[in-house]
Amino acid sequence: MSEDEDKKINIFSHQFAKELMAEEGLPTPKFMPVDENTLAEGLAFLESLKPPFLLRRDSADAEHEALIIDSLPEAKDALEEMVRVAPDADPATGIAIIEDYIPVEKYHYTLDISGPEAAVYPTAADPGFMTRLRRMVIEPLVQILRALDTPLPDSITLGILDVEGQPVITDITP
Repeated sequence: MSEDEDKKINIFSHQFAKELMAEEGLPTPKFMPVDENTLAEGLAFLESLKPPFLLRRDSADAEHEALIIDSLPEAKDALEEMVRVAPDADPATGIAIIEDYIPVEKYHYTLDISGPEAAVYPTAADPGFMTRLRRMVIEPLVQILRALDTPLPDSITLGILDVEGQPVITDITP
């Protein structure tokens, strides 16, 4: 894998995306990346959350595994399984993301970043929500992504929650 391919994959991993969003002040649910070395902290983080629990395997793949689990013991078992790495596997496969689950409808927006102005499809039915989405998420995210020294696709997909009229970004996928 070339260095450019590796950068592209890292940019769209859940861990990278969540850390980037938090670092840049973009609205995103509480989260914690967990691997074999931070499993104890991850289990404690699960205990600090209310069910249901959302666990994702870190992946740049749009078809990533995401589990929503109602029971704390089951969530702990699933987390332990997700971070277990086979001896011959890439260590990056043993990273899981615990995310605070917000039980509202999730929307997917395609963001065309190929031109000078970012275009968003589809537009939200509520013009006020669309304005907040552009101001709070789209505009800062486009600036952040364009400032990264890495190749970007022409479009990306954003997972967006509408939490009491405020946009919250959950994921970025190629």
